[in-house]
Amino acid sequence: MEIIDDIRGGDRFYIREKLSNSQTLHLEMAMYTWTDSTIHWNIALSVFSKRKHAAANEAAVRMTGKAPMETVVKGLKAFKMLEAKVLESYPHYNNIIFCTWIDTRRRDAYYKILSRYGYNWGQIDGFKCIMKVFERRDDDEGMLE
Repeated sequence: MEIIDDIRGGDRFYIREKLSNSQTLHLEMAMYTWTDSTIHWNIALSVFSKRKHAAANEAAVRMTGKAPMETVVKGLKAFKMLEAKVLESYPHYNNIIFCTWIDTRRRDAYYKILSRYGYNWGQIDGFKCIMKVFERRDDDEGMLE
């Protein structure tokens, strides 16, 4: 798996991975808002049957994965990689990573998985979400030499 840094200046990181059943998993962390001290990151997960839909990032083409266990395993690995990349890239900001959902089945599944990693219920712009706050590091650990 390889993290792709969007060419727009680091405001979006994503991973695309081909699944064994020829579907494509696309996991993305995109900058939602940015202030002087805090960055909000939105998590988006998609599974597509056609790579051209993933390449076009067509939000209207939603597909339920046909290999759920493989999707969960690869999705969690990709999620941990993206979370680490965001925290490594922006250590001197408070980073808030959150996710929303399109139905209650996904909400329950996302919460069951993410709560194991310290994510809890919260609100962003008045909408309920699952989120985790990472406090900024004020030391020199995150500075590049």
